[in-house]
Amino acid sequence: MGRLDTICDALVETFSRSLCREYSRHFDRILHHNLDKALLSGGGSSPAFGGGSVTFPINIYRAGRATNKNRQ
Repeated sequence: MGRLDTICDALVETFSRSLCREYSRHFDRILHHNLDKALLSGGGSSPAFGGGSVTFPINIYRAGRATNKNRQ
């Protein structure tokens, strides 16, 4: 796919890795989580030769679930 898929994939991968580190730190194990989707809502811009401006930023929403309970 294109750049938008790459952006979303990189963000959810980074978030999942960070969550795994926090789980390990707090619970001494990695708890179940499912954070593999992201939704990107395109922003707006005013293009101009040699530059331009962003009129409103993109929004990225993470989708999935995670737990904060250590059930054994």
